[in-house]
Amino acid sequence: MESAKSKRKSIQLSEKFAIIHENENGKKQVEVIKERKLAQSTVQDIWKNRTKILQNYLEFSPGSKQARKTSFSLVDTALIQWLDIQRKTI
Repeated sequence: MESAKSKRKSIQLSEKFAIIHENENGKKQVEVIKERKLAQSTVQDIWKNRTKILQNYLEFSPGSKQARKTSFSLVDTALIQWLDIQRKTI
């Protein structure tokens, strides 16, 4: 008999933030699992890593799915400054 495995699903930071917010306001994890059709382990991992997720939510775009930092932060900063200067001169 084959087991029906579901595809792996990436969740945006905004949805993770909403799940944390619901749990903090008294909603049970079981209710969140049923409403959002997520695996129990997913919701538990989100709750376990809530401090990191909240920090990433503030630092990165809420629509992003992964928080990735650049290896060349000085280059990125310089590039952003250059783009701002170029936009002002046009």
